[in-house]
Amino acid sequence: MIAVYTAMYLSTAIFFMTGFIRAIPHELEEAARMDGAGPLRIFTRIVLPLLRPVIATATIMVMLYAWSDVFYSFFVLGGGDAATLPIKLFQVASAQLYLNNWHLIFAYVVLMSLPMIVVFLVAQRKIVSGITSGAVK
Repeated sequence: MIAVYTAMYLSTAIFFMTGFIRAIPHELEEAARMDGAGPLRIFTRIVLPLLRPVIATATIMVMLYAWSDVFYSFFVLGGGDAATLPIKLFQVASAQLYLNNWHLIFAYVVLMSLPMIVVFLVAQRKIVSGITSGAVK
C-alpha cells in the first residue's frame, strides 16, 4: 500500500513544492553562491528551511487522503488480514454483530482518528509560522 499511495499522491506533493520553489527569489541562491556555497549547501541551508510550511501542508493533505481511503486499500488488499484501519472500520460497521453497538463503532472511529489529529497538531505550527512569516516585511 505504501507504493500505491506514493505513486498516487507524489504528484500532489511535487505540485505544492514546485510552485513554492518557483516563488523563492533567485537572489537568495545567488547570494549563497557568492559566499561559496555549493548546490547541496544551498538546498539544505536556504531552500529546505523555506519549504517547511509546504512540506507540512503536503504531509497533512496526503496523509488525510491516504488515511481515509477505503477504495484503493480494499481493492489492493482485498479486506483480508492485512487490511488498513478504515477497512476494519467498514467491516465492523457493516457486520450484523455490531448493528446496535454504536458505542463500539464510535470508539473505533475515535481511535482511528487519533494519529491524524497528532500529525495535524504537530504540523499546524509549521503551517501557521510559514503563513505569518511571509506576511511581515
